[in-house]
Amino acid sequence: MKVMLDRNKKNSFARFRVNKIMRFIRYRLSVLSVIGIIFFGLLIVVCGMFIGSLLQTLADCSFSPNQIQADLIKDKQLKQRHYQQAKEHPFGFNDFSREEKKPSTVPTRIIILGDSFVFGDGLENDQIWSHKLEKKIQAKYGSQVEVLHWGRCGWGTIDQLEFVEQHFKDKETIYDADLIILAFVTNDLDLKKFPGHPVRIYFRKVLWIEKLYPHFPLFFLSLEKTL
Repeated sequence: MKVMLDRNKKNSFARFRVNKIMRFIRYRLSVLSVIGIIFFGLLIVVCGMFIGSLLQTLADCSFSPNQIQADLIKDKQLKQRHYQQAKEHPFGFNDFSREEKKPSTVPTRIIILGDSFVFGDGLENDQIWSHKLEKKIQAKYGSQVEVLHWGRCGWGTIDQLEFVEQHFKDKETIYDADLIILAFVTNDLDLKKFPGHPVRIYFRKVLWIEKLYPHFPLFFLSLEKTL
């Protein structure tokens, strides 16, 4: 009898332990389930926001056929206007002509020499970075500073060197300028006439203005940082 009681007692204790373990497991599973539901709920919300933002961006970037046609017409008109201006310029730049000798009323003349970023291909004049720079300068110094926008589409620094050598090599100054800004981007660093030479040799070649006109202050302006 005593043996039976001991056995029942042990069985009851074992069932108690099992039940306790099962309750603990169910509790943990419940907690993990709640955390999982919250996590996946947040994940769905974040994904929904991302997809909504992406769809909105795609909608904003979508163009109707009429809008595409209007943009093409506008671009064509801008190009015609710029190239007509360039035809009237003595050097073919998208800028109005000036006398080689700066006016007595303008004590400072700045020339910005570059490529299509200065020419402003496809942009209104007030969107071209060199015109923005001119606006900032003149906002501070007024009409005392004159800015010339000398840029051609497809130009590299070697083209600029050839242009200066062709027109100004034997002259004391370049169009009576007080400051020349040589503007270039990474794709302008083209060796062209110097095949096989390392790039460091070419970087010396872009100092040609300083060699021709050592009394000129010279700045190298990168368009990677726009105004």
